[in-house]
Amino acid sequence: MSDQEKFINIFYNRGMHGFLKKYGLRLTPQEFFSVGIHPKSFCYSMEIKEDFLKKCIVVGGPCIKDCENAITIEAVYEIFIIIRTAKLLNTKGVIFIGLQEEILQYGKKQSYNYLRKNIDRVIKALSNFLAYNDITIIDTREQSYNSLMKKFIEKTNNFLNIKKINTIFEFGNRKYKAHNQSWINATKRIVIAHVPSFLYAYLGNKNNKKILAVENTQQIKIIKLAQLIESSENGPYQVNHLPVPGVSGSERMYRSPHWNKVYLNEMPDELLIKQLLAPKEVFDFWMEMFEELKLDNAPAHLYELMSTLNNIIYEKNFR
Repeated sequence: MSDQEKFINIFYNRGMHGFLKKYGLRLTPQEFFSVGIHPKSFCYSMEIKEDFLKKCIVVGGPCIKDCENAITIEAVYEIFIIIRTAKLLNTKGVIFIGLQEEILQYGKKQSYNYLRKNIDRVIKALSNFLAYNDITIIDTREQSYNSLMKKFIEKTNNFLNIKKINTIFEFGNRKYKAHNQSWINATKRIVIAHVPSFLYAYLGNKNNKKILAVENTQQIKIIKLAQLIESSENGPYQVNHLPVPGVSGSERMYRSPHWNKVYLNEMPDELLIKQLLAPKEVFDFWMEMFEELKLDNAPAHLYELMSTLNNIIYEKNFR
């Protein structure tokens, strides 16, 4: 069993081929890697052809709920993969910072301004390191964004039924949890953010380029529902990578407790313990995420990788 198959089974309680078939996806082909898709990409929309990749806008965004105190390696990876893909496809990258969705669920927090600054810093540092700046950042708290979002939700609400929204992040056979209205409202916004006409209206995209979501497999049903709302040759389409596993390898990092996550600001002794606790396939996954940075000295240890990322982002060495 490949590592990909193991993680699909662990995260979603499904076999890999059954998972792909159910959601109308295919394993990412080798030829996509040569034109700009990240080698760790796992699956893609069947409708995508190679020439399509030259005519699209790349969209996506990191999960930020667990980044209030420090940025996780998973959030850095989600940002990196968007910028890197946009660069190699020579197209615009759009990164969502979903703070309004957090506010809807948890209320306003002073820490969100600090979080925004931290995420901005990661985006700017990785853009500079990759020498690519055609990146648009959308803070979903922006007034113009919210005015447009309200209109689109009113217009498309008949597609956004509660059962679909309640189960949109659930895969496999486990019983879904009924969510409160605040969570449902926030999730509707995430769906609409992937609808092409919404993005064209907000970005002022006169060329109507196709929309390519570069996100982890947890977002598959988000994109599928956006496609249902607006079935168009412009998408949205998706290329998905697997979520980053937590230290134990028993769950996605995002859904793991804090001790099962890896943060940018951790000291070498903490990182060494996490490396020792991590199964080989988890450690390999972490080390392969940033292979394309082509560092002079390829890191052999987690603390070396994290020190390199801290140097790039904060110009600070934690070794």
